[in-house]
Amino acid sequence: MLVGPKGHRVLRQREVSFRALDGVALCGPVQPNAMTSVMAELAQRQGVTLDFVLEGSSSAILREAVARCGLCAVFPRPFVKREMAGAAYASARITKPGLEQLTWLAVGTQRPATLAARTVARLVCLTLTGR
Repeated sequence: MLVGPKGHRVLRQREVSFRALDGVALCGPVQPNAMTSVMAELAQRQGVTLDFVLEGSSSAILREAVARCGLCAVFPRPFVKREMAGAAYASARITKPGLEQLTWLAVGTQRPATLAARTVARLVCLTLTGR
């Protein structure tokens, strides 16, 4: 999801194409980062200029940069729904192409998962999917 301050010119629709990010002032995680690396590769293929003007070491810093500095950021949908649902923010799904982030959780088959491992698995699923 692309997130920015309420009223941002790029966030007037529920969906924005990846090309709409061209020249938009962005903030993102400190490099190296898998998502911004994927975005950079995609931007190069599509001739889009990504303008990362701020890097932050936490989602809290990036959320504040969006709210106070007029920057946009890319966050996973569950995070946006949970942390950026307030009136200060607007968001849109990035399409054409969309950005996907896969998360894998594996457990060993040699012995039963401990209560701690099952709890972590349940919390990861709840955090990522809301279910």
